[in-house]
Amino acid sequence: MPGLGEIVRELRRRRVFRTAAIYIVGVWVLLEVIALAFQSFGIPDTALQYIWLAGIAGFPLALIFGWRYDFTAAGIVRTPPADGADTTDLSLRNF
Repeated sequence: MPGLGEIVRELRRRRVFRTAAIYIVGVWVLLEVIALAFQSFGIPDTALQYIWLAGIAGFPLALIFGWRYDFTAAGIVRTPPADGADTTDLSLRNF
């Protein structure tokens, strides 16, 4: 079983921390805009609670996609393995 240091190294290599930070900032901005829009249109506050729940529920999905895919200038590509000699499968597939 890999140690904590190896897991953190793999999370950095796959840029999962960057994905988490971008997701958190994006959801925060979206929630601020939606809160202002809901106030001006008179939409009840319970609708905003559902938006919060959707943002929280989407966080694990963002982390999974951040682990699996890499956003490059060429588009979205699958994250390559660490190196050819490493035979450890760190993907999130369930076999």
